[in-house]
Amino acid sequence: MIEKVAAVIRKFNMIEMADIVMVGVSGGPDSLALLHILKRLSPIYPFKLVAAHLNHMLREEDADRDEAHVASICKEWDIPFFSKKTDVKILAMELKVSEEEAGRRARYEFFSKLMKDIKANKLALAHHKDDRVETILHNFIRGTGPHGLRGIEYVRENFVLRPLLDFSKEDIVLYCKEENIIFRDDISNYNLSYTRNRIRHELIPYIKTNFNPNFTEAVMRMSNVIREENDFLEQYCSGLVVDLFKVCGSKVEILLELFNPLHLSLKRRLLRIAIQRYLDKFSGIELVHIDDIITLFSDAKQGARLNLPDGLKAGKIYGLGWIAKNLDVEVIGLFEYALNLPGNVFVHEINANISAIYKHKNQIALSSNPIHIDADRVQGDLIIRNRRVGDRFKPLGMFCEKKLKEFFIDWKIPRDKRDFIPLIADSCNIIWVAGYQINEDYKIKESTLTVIELEISPSSY
Repeated sequence: MIEKVAAVIRKFNMIEMADIVMVGVSGGPDSLALLHILKRLSPIYPFKLVAAHLNHMLREEDADRDEAHVASICKEWDIPFFSKKTDVKILAMELKVSEEEAGRRARYEFFSKLMKDIKANKLALAHHKDDRVETILHNFIRGTGPHGLRGIEYVRENFVLRPLLDFSKEDIVLYCKEENIIFRDDISNYNLSYTRNRIRHELIPYIKTNFNPNFTEAVMRMSNVIREENDFLEQYCSGLVVDLFKVCGSKVEILLELFNPLHLSLKRRLLRIAIQRYLDKFSGIELVHIDDIITLFSDAKQGARLNLPDGLKAGKIYGLGWIAKNLDVEVIGLFEYALNLPGNVFVHEINANISAIYKHKNQIALSSNPIHIDADRVQGDLIIRNRRVGDRFKPLGMFCEKKLKEFFIDWKIPRDKRDFIPLIADSCNIIWVAGYQINEDYKIKESTLTVIELEISPSSY
């Protein structure tokens, strides 16, 4: 088994000379076997080995015995040992997540901080073949795309290593017996209130008994094929990112005129890249959320927003889609720009261009953007501004003015987005609430001779 693990390490370039490899050790057969194998391999590369154990405090004295057992073995094997206690039950209540999820977060937080403290650059975890199959089934049950059907990765983010993914639980337990490695048996692994345990102890055995005795190998083959195809698509999409995305701190902006025409599969993958790579998030984000963002970007009105799991938000405004984390209410000041005829103005507050040109009446087609108005009705110079206190407006089809605030309410425009909507006005009136409605008094009539075309469009990167 040691040679086979060494082959996996070489295949995926997991460990290099002088690496400091931290192993997450629970005290069970999987993690102790991994620690033992890496200790045997460490003189060959060579690399430094350390062990880390998080006491979840879920099983009281049993949890303390697990910690003491790992500490004892590390002392016997001359491996530096680090541990920490975290009350996962309390953490789960604080985060409003399952104990399973709270434990996962607590472990990675502990590992991450400890790696920085001891300057470790690799984290080795003892996930095996059965874990990989369970993860794929878990993702499938919740609803996932191809990314979720890859299962657990051999290497993630170039530092999280899983050298045992080609080995079954049976292989690992046998190795421990052959090497006389005494391990602890965590009784929580048999608690059927956990979804993963039901998959492990009920669903997979049922499938093997009633459908396919080689089910694990079949899922592994599928997973490997999907992983290879996924790697190609990931590489292809990375080339699109430069043209589509603009990163602004904790916010990613997406140019919708290039994004929306793409194939659905590419859009899903690109959004996943945006959320994982640039916002460092993906907890709780499922396929249904990705599809909701895609629908928002293609069909929703300007200024629409979407609340997503884990504190993420998405929105759309003037040809730009955006996804952000920890987003406070955006604040924008008053703005005003002169709009010459003909002319084009970049309004940096909303990242949009607004243009105005003369046209003959027979050259135009009715649309909501660009719009067309009677040039002879314009009084004085054109300006672009956002709303002011007391603004009034006569929407198309009405015979009297109404407060602009009431117009926004009628159109269900969110209060925090109203200052972002540009108004095209002359010296007397608001002519166009850009993207929404023109003024009744400026509409084109049979008597109209000269037409002004007004258009708003997102600024290209």
